[in-house]
Amino acid sequence: MSTVLMITGPSGIGKTYLTEQLVNQYPSHFEPLRLYTTRPARDNEYFTDRIHVTKSEFTMRFQNGDFFVADQFHGNWYGYSKRALRNNHKIVVGNTWPALIPKFIHIPGLYLIGMTLNNNGVEILKKRMIDRGDSHKTVHERTKLISKDVQDLESVRPLIEKFGKIFKILDNSTIHEDVIPWIKSSLLNDA
Repeated sequence: MSTVLMITGPSGIGKTYLTEQLVNQYPSHFEPLRLYTTRPARDNEYFTDRIHVTKSEFTMRFQNGDFFVADQFHGNWYGYSKRALRNNHKIVVGNTWPALIPKFIHIPGLYLIGMTLNNNGVEILKKRMIDRGDSHKTVHERTKLISKDVQDLESVRPLIEKFGKIFKILDNSTIHEDVIPWIKSSLLNDA
Protein backbone atom coordinates (compact mmCIF):
# COMPACT_ATOMS: atom_id res chain seq x y z
CA MET A 1 0.00 0.00 0.00
CA SER A 2 1.25 3.48 -0.86
CA THR A 3 1.87 6.39 1.42
CA VAL A 4 -0.70 9.04 0.51
CA LEU A 5 -0.21 12.78 0.99
CA MET A 6 -3.44 14.74 0.56
CA ILE A 7 -3.34 18.53 0.34
CA THR A 8 -6.42 20.56 1.17
CA GLY A 9 -7.44 24.18 1.38
CA PRO A 10 -9.57 26.80 -0.36
CA SER A 11 -9.72 27.32 -4.08
CA GLY A 12 -6.63 29.03 -5.50
CA ILE A 13 -4.42 28.56 -2.43
CA GLY A 14 -1.82 26.46 -4.25
CA LYS A 15 -2.83 22.82 -3.77
CA THR A 16 -2.07 21.85 -7.37
CA TYR A 17 1.02 24.08 -7.34
CA LEU A 18 2.40 22.25 -4.28
CA THR A 19 1.64 18.87 -5.85
CA GLU A 20 3.41 19.92 -9.04
CA GLN A 21 6.45 21.19 -7.10
CA LEU A 22 6.80 17.92 -5.18
CA VAL A 23 6.44 15.76 -8.30
CA ASN A 24 8.88 17.90 -10.33
CA GLN A 25 11.50 18.41 -7.60
CA TYR A 26 11.45 14.86 -6.23
CA PRO A 27 10.31 12.59 -9.09
CA SER A 28 11.80 9.48 -7.49
CA HIS A 29 9.73 10.07 -4.33
CA PHE A 30 6.39 11.55 -5.44
CA GLU A 31 3.83 10.89 -8.12
CA PRO A 32 0.49 12.62 -8.61
CA LEU A 33 -2.71 10.95 -7.49
CA ARG A 34 -4.77 10.95 -10.65
CA LEU A 35 -8.20 12.43 -10.15
CA TYR A 36 -11.03 11.42 -12.47
CA THR A 37 -13.49 14.26 -12.98
CA THR A 38 -16.50 15.15 -15.06
CA ARG A 39 -15.45 18.82 -14.88
CA PRO A 40 -14.25 20.13 -18.24
CA ALA A 41 -10.58 21.08 -18.38
CA ARG A 42 -9.82 24.75 -17.85
CA ASP A 43 -8.08 26.56 -20.69
CA ASN A 44 -4.91 27.05 -18.64
CA GLU A 45 -4.92 23.62 -16.98
CA TYR A 46 -1.77 21.72 -17.83
CA PHE A 47 -0.70 19.63 -14.83
CA THR A 48 -1.51 15.97 -15.43
CA ASP A 49 -3.15 15.09 -12.11
CA ARG A 50 -6.66 15.11 -13.61
CA ILE A 51 -8.33 12.76 -16.05
CA HIS A 52 -11.37 14.41 -17.61
CA VAL A 53 -14.12 11.93 -18.43
CA THR A 54 -17.77 12.00 -19.41
CA LYS A 55 -20.43 11.56 -16.76
CA SER A 56 -21.34 8.14 -18.22
CA GLU A 57 -17.71 6.94 -18.04
CA PHE A 58 -17.43 8.22 -14.47
CA THR A 59 -20.68 6.47 -13.53
CA MET A 60 -19.45 3.20 -15.05
CA ARG A 61 -16.16 3.42 -13.12
CA PHE A 62 -18.01 4.29 -9.92
CA GLN A 63 -20.39 1.34 -10.31
CA ASN A 64 -17.40 -0.95 -10.96
CA GLY A 65 -15.83 0.15 -7.66
CA ASP A 66 -12.81 1.81 -9.29
CA PHE A 67 -12.61 4.65 -6.74
CA PHE A 68 -11.50 4.60 -3.11
CA VAL A 69 -13.10 8.05 -2.64
CA ALA A 70 -15.64 9.69 -4.94
CA ASP A 71 -17.98 12.61 -4.45
CA GLN A 72 -19.77 15.43 -6.19
CA PHE A 73 -18.57 19.03 -5.86
CA HIS A 74 -20.40 21.96 -7.47
CA GLY A 75 -22.16 19.85 -10.05
CA ASN A 76 -19.16 17.77 -11.13
CA TRP A 77 -18.02 14.35 -9.98
CA TYR A 78 -14.52 13.59 -8.73
CA GLY A 79 -13.01 10.19 -7.94
CA TYR A 80 -9.62 8.89 -6.81
CA SER A 81 -8.63 5.60 -8.40
CA LYS A 82 -7.91 2.57 -6.21
CA ARG A 83 -5.23 1.57 -8.71
CA ALA A 84 -3.01 4.45 -7.49
CA LEU A 85 -2.72 2.87 -4.05
CA ARG A 86 -1.49 -0.56 -5.12
CA ASN A 87 2.15 -1.60 -4.85
CA ASN A 88 3.47 1.89 -5.28
CA HIS A 89 6.94 2.64 -3.99
CA LYS A 90 6.43 6.38 -4.32
CA ILE A 91 4.40 8.74 -2.18
CA VAL A 92 1.14 9.44 -3.96
CA VAL A 93 0.26 13.13 -3.64
CA GLY A 94 -3.09 14.66 -4.46
CA ASN A 95 -5.42 17.44 -3.45
CA THR A 96 -9.00 17.73 -2.41
CA TRP A 97 -11.50 20.16 -0.98
CA PRO A 98 -11.61 20.34 2.85
CA ALA A 99 -15.09 18.84 3.36
CA LEU A 100 -13.90 15.58 1.76
CA ILE A 101 -11.02 15.00 4.22
CA PRO A 102 -13.00 12.65 6.55
CA LYS A 103 -13.38 10.20 3.64
CA PHE A 104 -9.58 9.73 3.49
CA ILE A 105 -8.83 8.85 7.11
CA HIS A 106 -9.29 5.10 6.55
CA ILE A 107 -6.21 5.01 4.27
CA PRO A 108 -3.10 3.51 5.90
CA GLY A 109 -0.03 5.70 5.57
CA LEU A 110 -2.06 8.91 5.22
CA TYR A 111 -0.51 12.36 5.67
CA LEU A 112 -2.52 15.58 5.41
CA ILE A 113 -1.46 19.13 4.62
CA GLY A 114 -3.97 21.90 5.25
CA MET A 115 -3.34 25.27 3.64
CA THR A 116 -5.30 28.23 5.00
CA LEU A 117 -5.34 32.03 4.75
CA ASN A 118 -4.38 35.04 6.77
CA ASN A 119 -6.80 37.99 7.10
CA ASN A 120 -6.23 39.44 3.60
CA GLY A 121 -5.97 36.02 1.99
CA VAL A 122 -9.06 36.23 -0.20
CA GLU A 123 -7.56 39.12 -2.15
CA ILE A 124 -4.31 37.16 -2.56
CA LEU A 125 -6.26 34.17 -3.90
CA LYS A 126 -8.24 36.35 -6.32
CA LYS A 127 -4.99 37.80 -7.66
CA ARG A 128 -3.43 34.33 -7.94
CA MET A 129 -6.42 33.03 -9.95
CA ILE A 130 -6.33 36.06 -12.27
CA ASP A 131 -2.55 35.76 -12.70
CA ARG A 132 -2.87 32.12 -13.73
CA GLY A 133 -5.43 33.03 -16.37
CA ASP A 134 -8.80 32.26 -14.78
CA SER A 135 -11.63 34.35 -16.24
CA HIS A 136 -13.23 37.03 -14.08
CA LYS A 137 -16.42 34.94 -14.05
CA THR A 138 -14.49 31.90 -12.78
CA VAL A 139 -12.70 34.01 -10.16
CA HIS A 140 -16.05 35.40 -8.98
CA GLU A 141 -17.61 31.92 -8.76
CA ARG A 142 -14.62 30.40 -6.99
CA THR A 143 -14.30 33.33 -4.57
CA LYS A 144 -17.79 32.53 -3.26
CA LEU A 145 -16.48 29.07 -2.33
CA ILE A 146 -13.41 30.27 -0.43
CA SER A 147 -15.15 31.19 2.83
CA LYS A 148 -16.98 27.83 2.87
CA ASP A 149 -13.70 26.02 2.20
CA VAL A 150 -12.03 27.92 5.06
CA GLN A 151 -14.91 27.01 7.41
CA ASP A 152 -14.73 23.38 6.29
CA LEU A 153 -10.97 23.39 6.83
CA GLU A 154 -11.48 24.62 10.40
CA SER A 155 -14.04 21.88 11.03
CA VAL A 156 -11.54 19.18 9.95
CA ARG A 157 -8.56 20.82 11.68
CA PRO A 158 -8.32 18.04 14.32
CA LEU A 159 -8.03 15.39 11.57
CA ILE A 160 -5.43 17.38 9.67
CA GLU A 161 -3.38 17.93 12.83
CA LYS A 162 -3.68 14.22 13.70
CA PHE A 163 -2.34 13.17 10.27
CA GLY A 164 -0.18 16.16 9.36
CA LYS A 165 -0.03 19.92 9.66
CA ILE A 166 -1.83 23.15 8.74
CA PHE A 167 0.06 26.07 7.20
CA LYS A 168 -0.98 29.71 6.68
CA ILE A 169 -0.09 30.49 3.10
CA LEU A 170 1.01 34.06 2.48
CA ASP A 171 2.36 33.46 -1.05
CA ASN A 172 4.34 30.83 -2.97
CA SER A 173 7.39 31.49 -0.79
CA THR A 174 5.48 29.99 2.18
CA ILE A 175 5.10 26.80 0.17
CA HIS A 176 8.84 26.68 -0.62
CA GLU A 177 10.14 27.88 2.77
CA ASP A 178 7.74 26.12 5.15
CA VAL A 179 5.51 23.48 3.57
CA ILE A 180 8.00 21.61 1.34
CA PRO A 181 10.70 21.48 4.07
CA TRP A 182 8.13 20.04 6.51
CA ILE A 183 7.09 17.42 3.95
CA LYS A 184 10.73 16.51 3.27
CA SER A 185 11.55 16.12 6.97
CA SER A 186 8.34 14.18 7.70
CA LEU A 187 8.08 11.89 4.67
CA LEU A 188 11.50 11.59 3.04
CA ASN A 189 14.47 9.83 4.58
CA ASP A 190 17.11 10.65 2.00
CA ALA A 191 16.11 13.91 0.25
